[in-house]
Amino acid sequence: MLGDLIAAGIPAEADAPLGARTWYRCGGRAELLVKPRTVDEAAEIRRRSADSGTPFRVLGGGANLLVPEGVVPGITARLAGPAFEGVRLEAQRLEAGAGVDLYALVTAATRAGLAGLARVAGVPGTVGGGIAMNAGGAHGALGDRLASATLLDAAGRLERVPPSALRLGYRTSELGGRLVVAAAFLLEPEDPASIRARVRERLALKKAEQPLAAKSAGCAFRNPSGASASVGDPQDPGSWAAGKLIDAAGCKGLRIGSARVSERHANFVTVDAGGRAADVLAVMDEAARRVADRFGVALEREVAVWTTRPSP
Repeated sequence: MLGDLIAAGIPAEADAPLGARTWYRCGGRAELLVKPRTVDEAAEIRRRSADSGTPFRVLGGGANLLVPEGVVPGITARLAGPAFEGVRLEAQRLEAGAGVDLYALVTAATRAGLAGLARVAGVPGTVGGGIAMNAGGAHGALGDRLASATLLDAAGRLERVPPSALRLGYRTSELGGRLVVAAAFLLEPEDPASIRARVRERLALKKAEQPLAAKSAGCAFRNPSGASASVGDPQDPGSWAAGKLIDAAGCKGLRIGSARVSERHANFVTVDAGGRAADVLAVMDEAARRVADRFGVALEREVAVWTTRPSP
């Protein structure tokens, strides 16, 4: 496969560092990392992987992702470069490639005086990954403003679909094996200064409440109730936010090896420089076990954990 891709002129690298490309900056490697420069190259890679039965994954900005030590089998595609990082404005519609950073997306909308994306201010990741997990926070999700998404299927065909086709939910979507290559958002005109003030307010709140300076992938677990805000019935732990449950289970500061539950926000697991992804996973598992034992609530990871095989 590597030789075929190189012969086709598509940038490809065998045994490529992958964990270092995540926000945790630790973990495994990709059996084959490819970096298509155009949508046509992405389609060619997707067709080849499907025809050969080769596992295929897409690496976005590396947020909300943990790659355990070992090798991720098959092809990992990184959508980067001008074809996937462009932003275009048309009236109240903002179109962006899958590789556009969410912060850059919010900035472009703010400068244009278009409101509606401050809800993802400070949320890590890219447009493609943000749609795949319907990223967001206490003020809403990216999908709330989605007008359409352009998807690439296993046969290399492109299709533009409405949000309803993606079945967007709380940190979920149903892409049906397709990958996002672009998206369009429908926004509302507003004074840029007002939007900028709102963005700054939300960034300041995140900075005060979350361990942004530490190596972390964002929230480790989904809120059991599906709520984005840390509210709920004081008598019903099932309605609490994940961070509140983890804190109440006595997990703040819990350390295993190089990883620990943040003292600032219990739904963040941080890792030391040079740490191990296995330690991060062990901390997540232990926090979830303690919450289940104490409250009978099963926490579901928000951070995606990719499957790896042992290194040769």
